[in-house]
Amino acid sequence: MASVGASVLHTVRQPDICDRKDVVVRQVLVHTPVGRGREVLRTAEGYGAVNCATYPAEDGAASIEVTVVHVPTPVLGRLVDALQHIPELRVSFSPENTLALHPPFAQGEQQAMESGTRSPFETLLDSVSAISSLWGFLVYTLLASVLVWVGLLTETSYLLVAAMLVAPFAGPAVNGALGAAHGDLRMLGRGAGRFAGGLGVMIVVCTVLSLLARQGTETAVMDDVSRVPAVAVLLPLVGGLPPQYI
Repeated sequence: MASVGASVLHTVRQPDICDRKDVVVRQVLVHTPVGRGREVLRTAEGYGAVNCATYPAEDGAASIEVTVVHVPTPVLGRLVDALQHIPELRVSFSPENTLALHPPFAQGEQQAMESGTRSPFETLLDSVSAISSLWGFLVYTLLASVLVWVGLLTETSYLLVAAMLVAPFAGPAVNGALGAAHGDLRMLGRGAGRFAGGLGVMIVVCTVLSLLARQGTETAVMDDVSRVPAVAVLLPLVGGLPPQYI
């Protein structure tokens, strides 16, 4: 953790962006070598940054500069790309809305900014960080498998709905889709692998439960489910998309 210095080198404020109603801002902390903070400020200013400051700090035994900028959410990825040529660059940001205000603060409600579209960069990082651990994925898959089997056997519709809510397939499906769109074969393979592996675990669990219960008849619900179109496999993907883009 960098320790904050006492003096502020340079500040930038652009109150005109606070009159816009179509964006929110993200607070971004940029660590750079000494002397590169002004460059970060100039670059961020070109992307509509507000309430910016740079100050000296220490990272261990090394002296650095920390620059704080607040940029509109849609341009976050472009700003990071524009800064990546700086040597020893470190960037941190909070994936939460930040209110950037200017006087008079009594009119803060007029300066409030509505949520805008998240940048693809933030969406990608959020998708990767939101995926559960392998152990948690297996536990929820096993629980969903039991709910599915009991629901099909007893013809209980609410158990099938509960199984859909518990099944952790939306995350891997969305990660695979984002990996394909981003050209990240590793992310695509990880998402597709987890999705296929989860389906395999569910099939095995239901088969074992059927053998243990000596189930030899087909219920009406089983027959109905067997007639579901093949495109139903896309439902986890569709179900996982909305929260990724809010």
